[in-house]
Amino acid sequence: MTVSDTLVQEFDVDTLCRRSMQLAGLLDATQGTDSPAWTARSSMARDFLEAEIEHWQTLGILQRARDFYEVDITGGTATYDLPASTLDVFGVAMFKLDGEDTEIPVEPMSQDEYQRLTDKTTAGNPRQYYAHRAATITLYLWTVPDDDGTLTLQRHRLLTTAREGSKTLDLERHWNEAIMWSLAHKLSVASGISIDRCRYMQQQGQAAVARAKSVSTTDFA
Repeated sequence: MTVSDTLVQEFDVDTLCRRSMQLAGLLDATQGTDSPAWTARSSMARDFLEAEIEHWQTLGILQRARDFYEVDITGGTATYDLPASTLDVFGVAMFKLDGEDTEIPVEPMSQDEYQRLTDKTTAGNPRQYYAHRAATITLYLWTVPDDDGTLTLQRHRLLTTAREGSKTLDLERHWNEAIMWSLAHKLSVASGISIDRCRYMQQQGQAAVARAKSVSTTDFA
């Protein structure tokens, strides 16, 4: 037996959309991106795909992506707005003064703990942070940094867009089947396909999501 040297394929967005259309019966096996209906249908499919991924992430069906994010700290400034891609901040942060190599741990605190600080203007190296969640996340540092530096946060971030057809999704590969069935269901509903067939694809999508979620390797903090 000779095993292929090529790893399992990672589908791009256009391939996922095309296969979903074929599952829904909107394209046959001979039709692809050169089909007259492709431009309009693929645009609709990418919109549905983007909405589905955002919905799954909001519900916690998709685990949130994690990364490190660096904030440039200015001496005398205690509050910092984080980018809209930041869903949450968790765990210990690390502060490093400009020109220094040693990092200082900055521990998280709750809103109540921040509220109870009797002097929120005390200056020094930051020791704690409070992440206030609103339309965007605002970071409150205590003590107020008295010198410039860099704060490295751990954060949950939004997944990258599904609108670019030639790019792959910001997901592990075992989500491909769930994406195809769930997208096929939405496309079927939008195209007026019979209720029974729509229901069948919805059931397949739900089952595929459950399977993918059960083997997901990314957790919440």
